[in-house]
Amino acid sequence: MAEKQKVKGFRSDINALRAYAVIAVVLYHFYPSYLLGGFAGVDVFFVISGYLMTSIIFSGIENNKFSLMKFYADRVNRILPPLFFVCLTLMLYGYFFLTPMDYRELGVHIASSLSFLSNFVYWFQTDYFDASSLEKWLLHTWSLSVEWQFYIIFPIFILFLFRFFCLKVIKSIFLILTFGLLMVSIFFSNFSPDSAYYLLHTRAWEMLAGSLAFLYPLKFSLIKSRALVVIGFLMILASYIVVHDSSNWPGYLALIPVLGAVLIILASSGFTVPKPVSFFNHIGLSSYSVYLWHWPILVAINYYSLSGIYLFLGFFLSFFIGYLSFKYIERGSLFSYKVLNVKFLPALCSVLLVFFGVFLYFSGGLPHRFNTDEDHKDVFEGLVMPFRSNGYCFNSFNKSDGLVDYRAGTECYLGHKEPSINDSPKKKKVLLFGDSYAGHNEPFFDEIFKNYGAAFQSVTTNWCFPSFKDEFTGPLQHDSYKQCLLNREFLKSNYKGYDSIIFAASWGKVLEKGYLDSVLKLINDISYSGVDVYLVAAPFNYSQNPLKGFYRSYYFGFNFDPSDFGNKDFYFSRANEILFDYSNSIDNVYFITRKAMFDDEKTFTERGLEVPFSLDGGHISVLGAKAAAKVFLKNTNNAPIINQIFYGK
Repeated sequence: MAEKQKVKGFRSDINALRAYAVIAVVLYHFYPSYLLGGFAGVDVFFVISGYLMTSIIFSGIENNKFSLMKFYADRVNRILPPLFFVCLTLMLYGYFFLTPMDYRELGVHIASSLSFLSNFVYWFQTDYFDASSLEKWLLHTWSLSVEWQFYIIFPIFILFLFRFFCLKVIKSIFLILTFGLLMVSIFFSNFSPDSAYYLLHTRAWEMLAGSLAFLYPLKFSLIKSRALVVIGFLMILASYIVVHDSSNWPGYLALIPVLGAVLIILASSGFTVPKPVSFFNHIGLSSYSVYLWHWPILVAINYYSLSGIYLFLGFFLSFFIGYLSFKYIERGSLFSYKVLNVKFLPALCSVLLVFFGVFLYFSGGLPHRFNTDEDHKDVFEGLVMPFRSNGYCFNSFNKSDGLVDYRAGTECYLGHKEPSINDSPKKKKVLLFGDSYAGHNEPFFDEIFKNYGAAFQSVTTNWCFPSFKDEFTGPLQHDSYKQCLLNREFLKSNYKGYDSIIFAASWGKVLEKGYLDSVLKLINDISYSGVDVYLVAAPFNYSQNPLKGFYRSYYFGFNFDPSDFGNKDFYFSRANEILFDYSNSIDNVYFITRKAMFDDEKTFTERGLEVPFSLDGGHISVLGAKAAAKVFLKNTNNAPIINQIFYGK
């Protein structure tokens, strides 16, 4: 995305490709219904980068002038100045206008963007096509991280090949490698779409396709050249129109824009269809800066719940600010100071900003910028997930708590662990099992079991929904998958030793992935053995995070209404209905509904504040879970379930 052809040997066709690609990306982000597949413009940029990098490296090696360190220095000094300036602007803006929660998150994103690791951060954090992506100020930098990772490996790989092979063999290796990585991309796009979207191993083939355009140059007559350009352009345009955000991407569908871009580069005609005018030339030249600025502008519009004319203005403002950034930062002299003929300021400034971003994260987003009421500090402290580090059992591998170990992952107890002096229920052996949605319910059951002088065992870890199979709703490369297999082994070997087992999970995600049948099979097997099974409804699932709205309301006086944060609840409510109906068909299977926990409310009152139960749009917070426990205990309609858990057989 970031690399430009040098003025010498300027290719107007490649520059036009950039212009069309960045227009497609910006239009898709501002008006997604107008160009459903506009995100494929990024794939075009990958092809261009692969072509240009290959030409630089191979030409340098051929002329005995290639320097690995100079190659890296040139990439740093091309990419970092405008990226640094965007990050610095956001850092300064955030100091005055972002809540501590948002500012803390921005610090992580700035640090990961400038260190070119943001693709890994966003892979763990979000779905690119999810509405919550509009809360991530630097989400678009994932593509820069992928490119930079490619830049690090690529020249070393080429130098290694030249040491042992002739050019003819090297070209064949590139051809085989490109095809092999395309197969990898297709596989992961079907079985692990989030990692396929964000990570290098599924994107590298697109850049290598650009390499092949350099390594296998073809000569065409003027008529054939024009025909190839038209075909290539139509292929790219078709991908923008036909592909949409529910497509498995990249993968075989990405062949359409990638091959289209390769055809245009191969034609080497010096023109495109339609022929670019000066305006498009400027867009092509400033495409990197336009790309960098357009997303924060869009996030700002979303942050303040603006629309209509603001989207229209933001669209054109992206190109205007991008042009200024290109003229005065990319091509300007702001970072031109050198020491020993090395331009070091971009790297130095970026490193300093990375450290400040890390500091922001560990400082909690500089909360001391605001005068927080002392009575509310403990409220804010409770708006977190329950982890082992704050007294619960959730074995999270997105935190330092995570440890892949059979015993450590399964031997954890909550509730009232000491014998009760007063009238206590019959001592029963109870297990809570599931994924992070079971984890977020630990404070809920902890309060209830303490109230009845009882204890329960909790075995929970990320994405590990109840099943005896190896199905998993998270990335299989994640350590939590290894722990999940251990947890399920524990469940399968020990479930008959419990009186009751409570299952909770992100049921909507389980249904969406097509895994709910294995959950029903597990429920049937366990209940048939005589063990009581309790199923906990998944809470309401939002499109965006209402807790951020709560903080904005508290710090800046924004209006707060949870209904403003959208509805992504279809699969969750449907899964709850299926499980509820299934529980009614088996005598010793019980379903704890949303109404039983939240009384159909989306907020609760704490210290005079209207606080959302939701922590992040899906999970509920520690404080929210405790508030839900109060609702549950007060509701007399829940007496049958309570009596069955604590006083039943």
